[in-house]
Formats: sequence, C-alpha cells, structure tokens
Amino acid sequence: MEEILSSTTEVAEGVETSKALVKMIKARCKGYRLDLKYPIVFGVADILEGKQTPEEGLKGLMNMPMRMESFDERSWFRSS
Repeated sequence: MEEILSSTTEVAEGVETSKALVKMIKARCKGYRLDLKYPIVFGVADILEGKQTPEEGLKGLMNMPMRMESFDERSWFRSS
C-alpha cells in the first residue's frame, strides 16, 4: 500500500479515512465483534492494511447473514 500511495500524484480516497473511522468506532463503540456491526468499514480497512484480499473481503460480506440495520447518528454527535 505504501508503494502505491507514494507512486501516485492522485488522491487515494478512503485510505486514511477507513483507518481513522475504524479507530473512532473502536474508541466510541464498546461491544463485542464490532466488525459484525460495521462489516464494510472494517473489511475495507483490512484490505488496505493487507490483512485480507479484496476477494476474501467480498466473500466475507456475501456470507454474512441478512439482518435489519439501524443507525442513530445522534450518538455520534453528542458533546463530550
């Protein structure tokens, strides 16, 4: 990843954002298996960090059980 980033003059959208978002989720959300609650974010970060291939990430997402999702954005914007 470092070689790719250093060889381009273009903006690599999402590389640093995915890492920062995973860090923020881990800091703000206390729970077990956050990767199950935020599979796309954690999957993208794992791919960018070389922990899994894009094919493995896609297979992991496609094999997850379907469930209803909900997101309450108010919890992200509370004053600390």
